Amino acid sequence: MNLGILNFNTGNLKSIIQIFKKIPNNLNIYIINKNFKNFKLIDKILIPGQGCNVNIINNMIKFFDFDKLNNIITNKPVFGVCIGKQIFFESSSEFNCCGLNLFKGFIKKFFLKKKFF
Repeated sequence: MNLGILNFNTGNLKSIIQIFKKIPNNLNIYIINKNFKNFKLIDKILIPGQGCNVNIINNMIKFFDFDKLNNIITNKPVFGVCIGKQIFFESSSEFNCCGLNLFKGFIKKFFLKKKFF
């Protein structure tokens, strides 16, 4: 399988790459940046995330024009990690941010009432 990981200079890219390198299988990892051209190689897309929805969405748009970004996320199976997943929904209570509105729903921040440590 060929996994493309979006790189738009935000998020937890290095951590994600280290995790997938430890998985023993036939996995090829491609880092998709603004210069990446060979999308036919990619089977699945991963969107890493760390931080605020607005920053990630702005960086995605800055690094990938809208048509290219739309083509990336509509023609391949896509999964997101943390904020990388939240951006697909309408909005989030975390930072009161709007999302890409690809899925109906509101991401609600939850608070733990009990300390575990």
